[in-house]
Amino acid sequence: MTQNWVTFLVALLTAVTGLAGAIGGQLVSARRAINLSTLERQARLEDHDREERRTAYARFLVATRLVGQAVQTADPVAREPALSALREAAAYVELAGPEGIEGLVSRVTDAAERWVTVARREGPTSAGTRSAHDDYEAALLETRARMRIALGG
Repeated sequence: MTQNWVTFLVALLTAVTGLAGAIGGQLVSARRAINLSTLERQARLEDHDREERRTAYARFLVATRLVGQAVQTADPVAREPALSALREAAAYVELAGPEGIEGLVSRVTDAAERWVTVARREGPTSAGTRSAHDDYEAALLETRARMRIALGG
């Protein structure tokens, strides 16, 4: 026959082990929930950043098309709003874009300003204007390619 203190000790160890198991299970479960919450938050932030970047890029590309239309118009007053829209859109791209996009965007805006200036001075169909347009298109093509890479595609 076992003594009472042994029975009491076994009961106590069983209770302590059960309690430790329950607490340990809750801790593991809570840690998993925290990790899952952190991952979900990071995914939402990445989605938000990607959407912000996509919007900035779209705004910039729309502004680049306005520059082309402004150069072709006979009204020189229409050219400055197009350049202003491009500069504003470029600022959004610089804020939302990846490291190094600033140089490419700056190249596009500089080429656009040169194209508009040459077209104003020499006319929209001159050889100098075509050359400035080619420089603008080359800068824009490189920037567009970098934008696609930054968006993951």
